[in-house]
Amino acid sequence: MPWPIIICVYVVERSDYLENEDPVRPFYYIVAFWGSTYRRHFLQLCLPSLLAPGNIPFLLGKRPSRFLISTTHQDWAALSTDPLFSRLQTFVEPVFLELRREVPDFLKTVVQEKMRRSSSESIERNRSVDCPLSPLDIATPEVFEELQALGREMGVELTDHHHYAVRILFMSAGHKAAASQAHHDQAYGIFLAPDMVLSDGAVAHLHQLAQSGKKVVMVSACRFSLEDGIREFHNSGLMASAEALILPPRKLVEMVFGCLHPETACFEFDSPLFSNPATSAFWKVSGDEGVLLHSFFWAPLLVDYVGIDRHHGDYFDAGGTTDGKYIAMHFDFNRDVSPVTDSDEIFLASFTPRGEYAYSVRAGILKQIPGLRMHYKTFLIRRTLYGPMGDPMKRSLYRWPVRLHSQSLSLEWKEVEQRADQIVKRALKVPGVWGRTANTVLWLKSLCAGPNLSGRIRNVGGYLIGKISPQTRTWLKRILGQWGMGKWS
Repeated sequence: MPWPIIICVYVVERSDYLENEDPVRPFYYIVAFWGSTYRRHFLQLCLPSLLAPGNIPFLLGKRPSRFLISTTHQDWAALSTDPLFSRLQTFVEPVFLELRREVPDFLKTVVQEKMRRSSSESIERNRSVDCPLSPLDIATPEVFEELQALGREMGVELTDHHHYAVRILFMSAGHKAAASQAHHDQAYGIFLAPDMVLSDGAVAHLHQLAQSGKKVVMVSACRFSLEDGIREFHNSGLMASAEALILPPRKLVEMVFGCLHPETACFEFDSPLFSNPATSAFWKVSGDEGVLLHSFFWAPLLVDYVGIDRHHGDYFDAGGTTDGKYIAMHFDFNRDVSPVTDSDEIFLASFTPRGEYAYSVRAGILKQIPGLRMHYKTFLIRRTLYGPMGDPMKRSLYRWPVRLHSQSLSLEWKEVEQRADQIVKRALKVPGVWGRTANTVLWLKSLCAGPNLSGRIRNVGGYLIGKISPQTRTWLKRILGQWGMGKWS
């Protein structure tokens, strides 16, 4: 379940908020997951860290709270018997939101055939493929492998990309249900992931930000190794059964930066393996376990739904995510965004298995030649920021330095920040004609390289279609269907 993440904080405020006054409206904690693996992560990482003294327990008697859990009946029943879940109930009201959605078009024929053949209780023989299904019916690794095998019999290719898309669609469905409830109740939504750890004191700081009138808190996203992180917590004696996971920000930074996920490791600007695409860049600081980070991957941690007249819940229907365009659809980020860039205030670490989501990188001669490597890596950042992955909000967020530190900030930090600032300013310059031409040529070259060209072209087509309005998408889908090209839509 792809939710990335290191944290720094980004705050979006609304100038029309009355006297910056918080009438102590409730916090709605929001999480979506399914299956034994992610349920275990939730009970092992996310929930214990939320039960640290400076998080959910801090708000007892200060602010009403609910915990919206979008999951399956089976997972809810298993959660309800866990001692940590009972402890959670002493501080907040857990709320079950059943997680179901329609089968996506690219899976319908295979799922329909599986239903025809199946006599199991989970997918009944006579159930219509148009009925909403549980993620346990089609989205778990085991079930999706069965669908892939069945697809091969039918001449339908189902890849890991399709499995990823199904997982995103169910996660988005869960976020839609919970966010819509928070909007209806005019509450604050706090978006979480089952495989994340929040530093002790983070919720207390969110409470202070809400009191001061802040509207949206954004977090920058990086990954840490799930296997290495859990081993580190166990070896430190921090993962006792049914106990809170208490990690002050500096301690959490110190521990997780020894457990970098391969994706995060290749964001080191001074490394010959610096990533392409260059979605993030970090610089190490002498004497500190942490890093200085610049990134355009951010996700909302807290959202105040007061003042949002129309909630665009339909954005989630096609797999829209909270770290996509969701915030820009409801807030003016150019006018209202101000950053909190110190991990001492809030730090969140997200954990992913080492074998998932890693970029394929290579050293390359241009990343190693003295005098040229810095300019080439700066070009890679600019190419990413102004390429298909970039947008105005991501470019705006990228300019802010994020200080993720395990020690007090020293003079070495200032020197590193000055160097990084020069690089980032150059990377953010709008490319000229030649720069845009080079970006386009290199993007087309990467598109055409490797296997499954038609699949990647369809992915790009889907990306471009995602840029247009839902009404226009519906019209295009109908036209393509009439031309016998429904699989492209």
